[in-house]
Formats: sequence, C-alpha cells, structure tokens
Amino acid sequence: ATRITRRIALLLMLLSAAGSAHGQPAGIDSSSPNTPTVDILVAGNEQPSIILHVPNNTGGLRYFKYHFFGAGYTWQPNHVIPDSAGSATGRTENIEGLSGGSVAILLTTTGMAMTGAAGSSTQYVEFTFCSVPLNELCETTPSRYRFVVDPLLSNATAEITTNTTTPVTVELSSVTVNAVIAATCAQRNGATITASPATRNTDSQGKAAFTITTNNLVKIAPSGTAPEGECVFNTVAGSHTTKVDVRGTLISPSIALSPQTPVQVPNSGSTTIDQTVVVSTSSPVTAGATIDASCIANNSAAVSLENGPPAVSATASKITVANGTASFQVKATKLVALVPAGTPSVQCQFNIHNFSTIATYNAVGKQINPSVALNSTLIQVPGVSSLTATMSPAYPGFTITPSCTISNLPAISVVPTTTPTDTQGRQVFQVSAPQLVIVNPSVATLPSAFCTFKVTGANNIAVLNFSTGNVCAFTPGVSSPRPAQCGDPVN
Repeated sequence: ATRITRRIALLLMLLSAAGSAHGQPAGIDSSSPNTPTVDILVAGNEQPSIILHVPNNTGGLRYFKYHFFGAGYTWQPNHVIPDSAGSATGRTENIEGLSGGSVAILLTTTGMAMTGAAGSSTQYVEFTFCSVPLNELCETTPSRYRFVVDPLLSNATAEITTNTTTPVTVELSSVTVNAVIAATCAQRNGATITASPATRNTDSQGKAAFTITTNNLVKIAPSGTAPEGECVFNTVAGSHTTKVDVRGTLISPSIALSPQTPVQVPNSGSTTIDQTVVVSTSSPVTAGATIDASCIANNSAAVSLENGPPAVSATASKITVANGTASFQVKATKLVALVPAGTPSVQCQFNIHNFSTIATYNAVGKQINPSVALNSTLIQVPGVSSLTATMSPAYPGFTITPSCTISNLPAISVVPTTTPTDTQGRQVFQVSAPQLVIVNPSVATLPSAFCTFKVTGANNIAVLNFSTGNVCAFTPGVSSPRPAQCGDPVN
C-alpha cells in the first residue's frame, strides 16, 4: 500500500502542470502530519482537469472516493456519483479496464474568495483510491487538491499619452466576485497621474471599473526626460498585477519675433515706439509655454512692458495661447536725444522659461542738433505779441528757451519758458514789450532789444528783433515836430 501511495503522489505532483496553465504554482503543505506530503494546487472558480491514475495490479471494482472540504463555495465535478444530492462526498464512476487505468475529472467550482498564490488552507478536495476485489479496500492516505484563487488581471488600455481622463476596466481571468482590486499610481518628471477610486470590488463578471486622470504630460524643456509613470492594479489578496503605462512628451520649441528688428524711431513727430511684439513658437507650435521678457533702456531712453511705468528696465512673463503665441506690449520712450549724448535705444530679450536661446527686439532712437524757426522775426509795435517757435526736426517733449538782451528800454518778457514742444515741435510764446521808443535829449542814447530762441541743450538759435528808437534823434518834420521833452537835442 505504501508503494502505491508513493506512486499516486508522484503522479499527482506531475499533474500540477494543469494548475500552472491557470497561473497556479504547486505548493507544499506540511502543516499537519495527517495531511499528505504533497498537496496539488488547482485553480478555484475555474474548471481544472485532473487525471486520477489507478495503481497497477488491482482488480475488481475500482474508483476514487472524494471529499470536498470547506464552506462558502460550490462544486460540481463530473463523472462522479455523490453520496446524496449536494453532498460533499461521493465517488467516481467505476474505472474500466485492467490495472493502470485512469479517470479524468473536471473540478468545476464557483464562489471562492481570493486566496493568493499559496492557496486555501480550508478549501480542498481529497481523492482516495478504492478497489473491491471482494470487500472494499481503500488507501489510507488520500491525494489532496488544494484550491487556489489567484487569477491573472488584464485591461484593454495599454498606454496613455495625453492629458485626459481615461476609463479603465480591470478584468480577472476567472470570475471572482467581490475581489478587492487596488490601484496605485507612480508619477515622475512632473507628470500628475491619479486613479479613482483607490480600491474597488469586482462585479458579477469579475470586473472593476476605474478612472485614470493624467495631467502635465507635456514638458517644455531644452533637455531632460519626458513626464511618465504608470498605474498598477493588483488584487489585494492575490499575487498578479496589470498596469497602464503613462508616457508624456518632452518638447523643445524654437521662437521667433514679429516685427523683425531693429525698429527705428520716426524722423519727426514722436520720440516713442509703442509696439506689440508677438513671440511665436514653432517645431512644434506650443501652447502653455512660459515666455520671459527682459528689457533694458540705454542712453536716457525709458521702457515699459505691458503698460507698466517707464523705467530703465522692465520684465514680464506670459503664457502662449492655443496658436503657440504670446503678445507683449513694449513701449520705448525718450528715443530722441541731443548731441553729443549717446543714441537712445531699448533692447528686449525673449526666451522660453529655462531656455538659453533668446530672440532680441531692438527699438533704436537718434541724436539731433535741432534748429529753431520763428513765425515772425521782428516786432515793431509795443504790447503783447504771440510768437510760434518750431524746432527742426520736429519732436515733442523738448523745451525751446528764450533769452532777451535789452538796452535803454523797460524789460521785455517772453512766457512761458518751460512748456514742452507739441507733436509738431512747436512752442507758442507771449512776448510782452511795453515800450520800444524812448524820449531822451541825448540823441546818442539809443534803445535796442532782441531775443534768441534755442532748444535747451542745443546750439542753433533763432533771433527775434524789435524796432526801437529815440524820438529825439529823429529828424523832425512839419507834421511831426520833436516832443518838447527833447528841448535842444545834443549829440
């Protein structure tokens, strides 16, 4: 009997390959001296097929008795005769033929809970060989098949490559109801990856539905590693997993500016360049890129970004929109200066954040040595006269300064003295000359007056003259005798 038992045990160990086809490894159970040395692991909730071999040199009726152990599941083997309806015990059909015959049994079970790779310690079936030459003789040591519920996991979503929300259904290779599936996500290089819910029980079909949400899968950088990660799904009590890979993209776009530079200040009329500078990305066109702008003003110029206050420097950052562009409002002011000061200019550098490659915008001014023209160069009548002085080239914001030289006359005033020129380079003055002619018996005493006008800081001047005189020095006429105050004029 001992020899027969050993042969059966060896044969049943070889049959463990049937369980391996379902992902079930063979196991050893030596927890009790009353159990066989070798337990064969077979898949629960499936239909594993086992073949029971009859020892040689046995005759009469031959069969295997069976006994299902454990609760909470159902069994339905074929080619058996149960002791009673629904009984956990019974025997196989008679094994025909001489010694060495066999019987194939489908061990159909349902309703088992997850066990993991080790299998269940309470749910198993034992087969004992019996023969009836005259009376029933049964082996003393049964062969035990221990059920293992450790199904493979699968899903139809192999990879996610975009920022999106993706439904994922995890399915067990054998229907196991209420198995707990856990989701764990790893994220690297800036990716944001989440799975919801964290755990879910399988339904009546052995499936569990999850949602994977991915963000920040596009990394804008000159070099490095693309965002990536994965979500791994596993049965809490099992040993198998399935995963969804997440693969992002590393992009390194280039940029270009519009308008092309340099941009020159106008020849007249304005000392300012107020420009919308469009930064465009390409290779590829990239939305969501951070564009940094940094501007410097030189030689008395000033600059502002995005309608900020004028200053010697300015910075700003904007995000490219769907068409891959970002627009900056660049205002360069005070771009016209008098010689010999340096030429005013503004330079702005644009780059994608953390990129070393830059695109440059230049606003270029000019130096001038302006002249001044007057709408009148002679005032002959005392009183208040309006005078327009115009600088050339004509620019706003400059000051034309008057200066008057007067002899033997009351003071002449020219106002205002600090009003800047308008866009046509003009400045309007009020000239007040209360007296242009004197009465002095000394005909050698003659009055005089003139005023000069020039752009403050420049050299070129314009001269305003006044008609002046001494009445006593005039030759008298019949109708216009000398005033009595002249008396007898003296030289």
